[in-house]
Amino acid sequence: MLAKTAGTVRYCYNWGLSKWDELYKQGEKCDQYLLSRLWTAERPVWSKEVFRGAQTRALLNLGGAFSAFFRGQGRHPTFHKKGRKDSFYVTNDKPRIKGDFKISIPNVGIVRMAEKLRFEGKILGYTVSRIAADWYVSIHVCIPEQEVAENKSAVGIDVGSKHWAVTSDGEVLDRPKVIPELEK
Repeated sequence: MLAKTAGTVRYCYNWGLSKWDELYKQGEKCDQYLLSRLWTAERPVWSKEVFRGAQTRALLNLGGAFSAFFRGQGRHPTFHKKGRKDSFYVTNDKPRIKGDFKISIPNVGIVRMAEKLRFEGKILGYTVSRIAADWYVSIHVCIPEQEVAENKSAVGIDVGSKHWAVTSDGEVLDRPKVIPELEK
């Protein structure tokens, strides 16, 4: 089911790319939300066997790739090939971590994890990917910021020639040794 989901996501992405190019040649405006509506209407029957959210995410990724392309920050998106970077994304509302070493993935079932989750915090999402013959789940966790004691004192810095910097409270900072190497 993992391979089927990754394959369906790849097919959805490639379908969206060809549909986007087709609409662009016809002079129509296209975005990832229009593609999502078209995919819902035109998608093949076999694609309903896998998790719908992963397919939607593939179309959102395609929209992001086109946005970067139109801003001049990336190349035109290309078709994904089977066996290369097979992966899919699952939002945080569907999977559940069961105990320390199990995760429940929608339409797949319970999958055993090799190690328990190392970080505490809000789970943002999951990326399931295949490397060689093995499947891996990367869990995206938002770790809450630690409260930092606010420093209310101000320090002035004098940049000079004898010392690299001297602070107003008397601390002398010499030039880091790596800077002359970097200047070369």
